[in-house]
Amino acid sequence: PRAAVRTFQPATGLADDVFQALPESPLRLHPVSNVGGVNGFSQPKGEMFRVRSKGYLADRIKLPSAPSALDIGTIHAFQSHSAVRHVAAEPDSPLHAWRAAGTMPSFVLVINMMVVGAPGFQGVFYFGMNEEEWSIAQAVRAKGTDGRPADATESFHRLFAEFTKDDFSAAANSFRDERFKLLPAIVQGPMLLKNSSGNRPAILGNKLKQSYYRGADYFEIDVDCTTSRAAASVVNMVKGYCKTLVIDLAFIIQGNTEDELPERTLGVVRFSRVDMDALPLRSKPAGGKTGHAS
Repeated sequence: PRAAVRTFQPATGLADDVFQALPESPLRLHPVSNVGGVNGFSQPKGEMFRVRSKGYLADRIKLPSAPSALDIGTIHAFQSHSAVRHVAAEPDSPLHAWRAAGTMPSFVLVINMMVVGAPGFQGVFYFGMNEEEWSIAQAVRAKGTDGRPADATESFHRLFAEFTKDDFSAAANSFRDERFKLLPAIVQGPMLLKNSSGNRPAILGNKLKQSYYRGADYFEIDVDCTTSRAAASVVNMVKGYCKTLVIDLAFIIQGNTEDELPERTLGVVRFSRVDMDALPLRSKPAGGKTGHAS
């Protein structure tokens, strides 16, 4: 996960490499590097997604994103009779193995998408920021605001620092709820699904309950996809088509002011024909957790 730069295939826009499965982690999907894979994931280029440009507030123009700030490290997908929250601190979290092996990314963003049910299912994305990007982030934080207009890199990292700071007050969580955005793109799938969900961005916290956790080297966002009837209906429809569906998911912190623009994808992942019914049933491990919670 400490690789400085990821390379991509010119023809597909997908990452050339994917991380190998952890032996102690049976919940990991099989990695694939092309659209034709089954039960797998890969990482598309962030530049494949159009986001708010620097002048968006005036001209409403969206342009291709800069390269994603974080790379996908691994994905855990499983069924469970009770939602598993704050997964980064669970005993079987890959963060523990990465720390022990000395391969822990400089910072990890964990996105835990939960569909509560009997059983429900969860998809947990672990995005890592490499040393080069993290050093830029630290430099921007140390610099602070000096009254001069921020460039694109500074704008992103100031917003990222605000989003991931160790503050779980009502105001801080409200800010996160209003900014965390999902941009889906259906690569292959039925027209019905494309018409229903399309490629439209959505601020998840407007309809869904989100919780936040922070540790020394990670920040976690838990999204309960069943706290909205409309969202639950879309999720159930997607689940029905998953075996034939190839979909890209881009995560973004929405920029609402000129100083927060242009936007940039946090991380992007592609799911390829995942059999949701075949996902393993997970028993919640026992063990204490650390880290601050919302």
